Amino acid sequence: MKKTDTCHPLPLLLFFLAAVLFSVLYMHPVLAVLSLLGGVCFLSLYQPLPLREIPFLLLLFFTVCLGNPIFVPRGRTVLFFLFHIPITLESLTAGAVNGVLLLSVLLWCRAIFYALQGDRLLYLLGKRAPKTALILSMTLRFIPMLTRRFREIRSAQQGCGGTGVGKLRSASLYFSALVSCALEDSVTAGASMECRGGNLPGRSFYAPYVFSRRDKWITGTLLLLILGILTLSALGSGAYRFYPALSGVWDARLSLPLYIVYGGFMLLPALWELWGRITYVRAIYRAFPSEKETMS
Repeated sequence: MKKTDTCHPLPLLLFFLAAVLFSVLYMHPVLAVLSLLGGVCFLSLYQPLPLREIPFLLLLFFTVCLGNPIFVPRGRTVLFFLFHIPITLESLTAGAVNGVLLLSVLLWCRAIFYALQGDRLLYLLGKRAPKTALILSMTLRFIPMLTRRFREIRSAQQGCGGTGVGKLRSASLYFSALVSCALEDSVTAGASMECRGGNLPGRSFYAPYVFSRRDKWITGTLLLLILGILTLSALGSGAYRFYPALSGVWDARLSLPLYIVYGGFMLLPALWELWGRITYVRAIYRAFPSEKETMS
């Protein structure tokens, strides 16, 4: 079991919401790189991205990076002209930072999708917003289920020799079969919930989550880091200027403390997951010692 899965849903929700908000609000090169590094490290340890999605992410980054100088031709340092449009270093840097921030937000949203699924969302929102929690949990469930069902339908059609029509017609047949399966599953799920008393008022549910002492320490650490980031930002540490000229990453006061606190916050779940891996390997090593240690 992954170390993150043993944590209470409340500190997980607190961290992911803060990570997404900080990634959106802080337009700073160093902070953007730290946010992206934290998302990449966490997903690499928790649930690695499929290789087929990496070209799309790179294409998205270069589109934002190269599109910003074209639509926002501002800055003093002109690198070259493209169709009489000045491509400046400042606008190109701003586009690169925007691309990094966009990738970091996408990665953190992917981490939320993996770490807060099904019963965790129902536990967090079940009492105050049960309908919203149910809709979110069913949506998160249907996305991978429909992807898997589409692959099954396509494999079945290909195994039967194909549809015998063009690609567009074949895709429409796949989509029609997928919608039919989705509607059938929705009707079955609705009937099952009605039979189990899903519409009854005051209905309770079982949640196997206990807010332990470890979860209190994690929540307190997250709150201290968030408070430190907000305090340093209020003192002007996160200020950065792109136009008309780039400012230095060390020009603002207390820049280094902000980088340390922000990097520690973004890398905290990856370090937590890495510590879980190390603890697991050490436990296996102690339970099954090597032959030399057994002989000695």
